[in-house]
Order: sequence, then C-alpha cells, then structure tokens
Amino acid sequence: MPEIKGFDEIEAELASHPGKIAHDEWKNLARTFYDIYQKNRKELVGLFEEPSKNDELSMELFQNVRPQTIKEAYTNEVLRSLFNYLSSLSSLVDAGMRLENKYSSDQLASYQKQKLNIINSDINAFFGKLRNYIQHYGIPPLGWNIQLHEQTHNSCTYYLSNSKLLAWNGWNTKAKTYIGSQDIDLLKSVNEHGEMIDKIYNTLLSLFPAIHSTDTQAYNELMHRRNDILSGKIKL
Repeated sequence: MPEIKGFDEIEAELASHPGKIAHDEWKNLARTFYDIYQKNRKELVGLFEEPSKNDELSMELFQNVRPQTIKEAYTNEVLRSLFNYLSSLSSLVDAGMRLENKYSSDQLASYQKQKLNIINSDINAFFGKLRNYIQHYGIPPLGWNIQLHEQTHNSCTYYLSNSKLLAWNGWNTKAKTYIGSQDIDLLKSVNEHGEMIDKIYNTLLSLFPAIHSTDTQAYNELMHRRNDILSGKIKL
C-alpha cells in the first residue's frame, strides 16, 4: 500500500478506490433485485392470492347485482402492481447487463450459463414482450375465474385472455409459443418466472467476493488505517 501522509489523503483515496466503486455498483444491483424487483413481485403475488383468502372480496368480484366499486378498485390495484412489477423486472435486467458488461465471460461463467437458459425460454420472452404490449398496445386483458366453496375459502385464478393477447402482432415466436392456446394463469406464470430470475441474480451477486477480493482487501486495509488515525492509534 502506498504511503499515506494524512487523513485527508486517505479520505480522497477511499472515495475513488476501485474497491468502493465496485462495491457501490454491486450494491445498487442488489437493491434493484431485493428491494425493488422482489418486493414488487411479492406485492403482486399477494394481490393475486388475496381473493382466495378473503371470501368477501371474492364475492365482490363474482357478484353483478351491486355497484362494482370494490371490484373496480381492486382490479386497478392489480393492474398498478402488474405495471410496477414489469417495470422493475426491466430495470433489473438493464442493471444486470450494465454490470456484466464490465467483466469477462470467465469471471461470470456460472451466471452466464444460467442466464442463457432463461434467455432461451418461452416464458422469459413472454414477460419481456408483455411490457411492450402494455406500452404499445393497451391495458393487459385481465380476467378471473372464481369458484365458490362451502367448506373452504372461495378460489380465484387471475388470467390474461389468450385471444386478446394474440390480437397484438408484436409477440415473437417464443412468446407466442408460451401463450399457446390457453389463457395465461398469471400467478403461476409470475411465480415460475420469478424463481428463474431469483436463481440467476442470486448467482450473479454471489460472485462479487471472489471477483473483487483483492480490491476489497486493499480498501479494508486503507479503512483500518483511517480508523486508526481517528482513534489516535496512528499519530500524524
């Protein structure tokens, strides 16, 4: 480590240290993944599951004799949450690409192998194009099927209408294959794709310590010197 003569010099070097820059970049990706994407997904899944836990709500979605106030408000919340989820998914992908472009294929080998599997999947193509559908075509064709039960809670399945989705000509081949000939079960699809996204970004984030071990060690040594100056262990 180069000789540092004083506290101000250490502060300046810490601020521009490669270890700090790398840590902040990876920390920002972690925030996007854990605190934005995953939380948006959790909220969306919770909304999808709520009618199957709340019979009063499921009955409001089912009935057609009273004003539709509760159904409209709840549907709007589902759509808002779906928009936020898709936006956070897109932001996560963009943040991951910006970060991975700074490293070699060898450094990110385990992540890139998993990423390639997702890129080649039909479900990933569908979710990528679903955001484009909303931006360039319209509100997603959301509907629900409700089954009433006497002994257990009513069950509700949210779906996207197959025929209405396919009325848009912007789907690529893989997305069309995923849509297939049936309506899309949104809860099932979000959970399935979410597990795939979790796997690759947990893998990517786990690579930071090995890739930046030297930078991190050097930064920590410099920080220890700074702290020793503050505590008086090192006299300037």
